Amino acid sequence: MNQTASTPHPDPDVIILCGACGGENIRKDAYAEWNAELQQWELSAIFDHTVCDDCGSENSAIEKVVE
Repeated sequence: MNQTASTPHPDPDVIILCGACGGENIRKDAYAEWNAELQQWELSAIFDHTVCDDCGSENSAIEKVVE
């Protein structure tokens, strides 16, 4: 079961890119906790650390406004 958490929507819309290679395959570390009542995983924390799956660069993610 793959669960995602609701997050505030940025204004204006942005995409997250790798500052090193421009790739869009950026990942962040996070913690999830099991909610026995709802029978699903819930995201409980998202950390600052990022990794680009395209080039392996760490902590180089940037936001770019979608026009």
